[in-house]
Amino acid sequence: MDRRTFVAAGASAIGAVAAGAGVGATARGRPATLTGWMTSAGRGPGHLLLLRADGSSTPTLIYATDATRMRAGRVTVRGRLFEGRFRDDVTGHAAPAVLTEATLV
Repeated sequence: MDRRTFVAAGASAIGAVAAGAGVGATARGRPATLTGWMTSAGRGPGHLLLLRADGSSTPTLIYATDATRMRAGRVTVRGRLFEGRFRDDVTGHAAPAVLTEATLV
């Protein structure tokens, strides 16, 4: 299993574990399409943030199916959305939502 697939699978597991721990995350992610400004989250390859176009100041963590196909700038991405409280251990970014299995639309 390559690292990007592992990260996406791991984020899905984190969402389920967080829900069981009473953190307030949805146990199962729901299919979602988001539009906004994509930017790199920093240190780790494939660690991305989506700044939502709806004026929300809080970013969504993006774990792409294939990070090499992602690009910075205005994008529309589709994947499985988990809501709750999340933190990316590699970059230190916190977010109220994570989009896993993300692909560009």
